[in-house]
Amino acid sequence: MARTRIPFATNSYRSRSLPVSGQRLVNIFPEVQPDDAKGKLVLFGSPGLTRFATAGIGPVRGLHIAKEVLYAVSGSSLYRIDAAGIATQLGPVTAGGAQVAIADIGTQIIIAGGGSADVWDGTAVLPIADEDFPGAVAVATLDGFAIFVEPNSGRFGVSAINDLTAYDALDYATAESAPDDLLTLIVDHREVWLVGSRSIEIWTDTGAADFPLERLQGANIERGTAAAGSVAKCDGSVFLLGDDRLVYRVEGYIPKRISHHAIEAAISSYPVVSDAESLVYAQGGHTFYALTFPSAPDGGATWVFDAATGFWHERQSGLAGRWLGRGAAQVYGKVLIGDSQSGAIFALDPDASSDDGAALIRSATSAPMHAQGRRAIAHRIELDFDMGHGLTPGQGSDPQAMLQWSDDGGRSWSPERWASMGAVGEYRRRAVWTRCGSFRERVWRVTVSDPVPFVLLAANIDVEGLAS
Repeated sequence: MARTRIPFATNSYRSRSLPVSGQRLVNIFPEVQPDDAKGKLVLFGSPGLTRFATAGIGPVRGLHIAKEVLYAVSGSSLYRIDAAGIATQLGPVTAGGAQVAIADIGTQIIIAGGGSADVWDGTAVLPIADEDFPGAVAVATLDGFAIFVEPNSGRFGVSAINDLTAYDALDYATAESAPDDLLTLIVDHREVWLVGSRSIEIWTDTGAADFPLERLQGANIERGTAAAGSVAKCDGSVFLLGDDRLVYRVEGYIPKRISHHAIEAAISSYPVVSDAESLVYAQGGHTFYALTFPSAPDGGATWVFDAATGFWHERQSGLAGRWLGRGAAQVYGKVLIGDSQSGAIFALDPDASSDDGAALIRSATSAPMHAQGRRAIAHRIELDFDMGHGLTPGQGSDPQAMLQWSDDGGRSWSPERWASMGAVGEYRRRAVWTRCGSFRERVWRVTVSDPVPFVLLAANIDVEGLAS
């Protein structure tokens, strides 16, 4: 009999052929530790959500920081939220779509989406009434003017300098390197990225009198996006869902694939991806790019890329489906997340083990263990958790870890078997399972739903007959 490590997942990689790999991390992410740490890769529970503010009945459609103050579009109104979490309704918005783009020049805030746009001037929120404004599906600001994408065209335009309500019929240009329509834009490192369905053009502010933007020669990218909402700035680069349904990080104007085959197979199976949404947040030395597919089966799906490790994990709200987060802002010493289902705005809290009081179910599925055609016997399994964080009183006073296994690659699972993670102060408690049967090939899954911290340092198994 030998003791070895169970290869719990470091990545969500659920292959099209489950015997190849059924690894999953749901509401859990890995963190690389120093060489002298107890485990080289430790699994941490994703941060929970605590209520910070409520802005109307929602849903939250966008968050923005202007002069260190948080603004939110919730439902059909613009709100200002102060550091105490008090939301003040500023006025109605006409901008449409599930998400809106929000930008500012200090004195004015512009909100665009669905072909319409509004401006908050510090006194009122009003639709842009200038007859030379053709509407907008996306907007950003640079050097005191707004840059916007005209609906259903390859054209984009700019506002007057320091006045987001004024437009000139001559202040327009066309992205011409490819015949595709523009879907969105983003300003990164003072460059304007004009993103179409098949290409990306990059322009820069030259300050010319006739039109301030000029195409940056040699910076055209022959890759567009399948979802305007997927385009985001993350970790000093632009990220997007490509027109080929692969996920890219663009470095030096070269798109570099960061998705893997399992994620790509999942995305390819979704009937609709054009409504995909992204949000980016940084916390605890990690920068995360979360990509949500609202139209994916079973309530949607959210895949999260960790730029610090290069690994992917999944986020869910409840038993299945997408994560409820939409939009992120770092302000007031917090990372704030909007709610795609209501007007709630949450703080992303590493010390919270629930989503606003709702169960935050965390699950890790291992890579397959193979006996190389022989039969192995699992005598004893010990999961090395950070123990003794039970609550007093209520659910979680004696937190439990649930272990299951599958001998057919994850197609079916054993009955649940439970072990305590330690009541408060029981730091030396051990989560142990014995007499776990025999197998030729096995996948292990551990799930925790109690509202306690999740830290899995190692998983050890005493096994007989496992090939070395």
